Amino acid sequence: MNFKNEEFKIIKPILFLTAISAFSLTIFFGLNYSGFCFSEMGYLSDKKKIKLFFDLINSKDSILLDNPNYSNNTKSNYIKIKPYKSFEEYIKKYPDCCGVNIKSGYDIPPPELLDRIFGYDSGDVVSVNYYAIKKDMSSTEKTVLFKFEERVQNCGMLLD
Repeated sequence: MNFKNEEFKIIKPILFLTAISAFSLTIFFGLNYSGFCFSEMGYLSDKKKIKLFFDLINSKDSILLDNPNYSNNTKSNYIKIKPYKSFEEYIKKYPDCCGVNIKSGYDIPPPELLDRIFGYDSGDVVSVNYYAIKKDMSSTEKTVLFKFEERVQNCGMLLD
């Protein structure tokens, strides 16, 4: 009977460490699944997610057309655009341009479970209606609407 007590003394710390590890992993995976950003020790606001995506779009000098027939020049599938000065300027001009997990839906499939629990996908989709200012050769400017949708990671990195 004394032998079983000795075995239990050896197994008890192992069981304790296993329980603590399982509990810690559950907390870690649960926070990742909920969209928690460990580098900022908090959740990103919708405005910050939208701003990160907008800044990426706005930093380009041209945008790829979905429909190459849109342009008279069939050799070029890109249009040159004039970027906005800032995100704040754009939001003032187009207050209903953007959203996170918009009610009207989006064309992106749901994320994989492992991507969610490891933080590679927050489960949020950022949608931006980007009104590009098209530069014409005749120096006139026209506004063209582009709809962008993209998944974001927990800390705001965009997925491709």
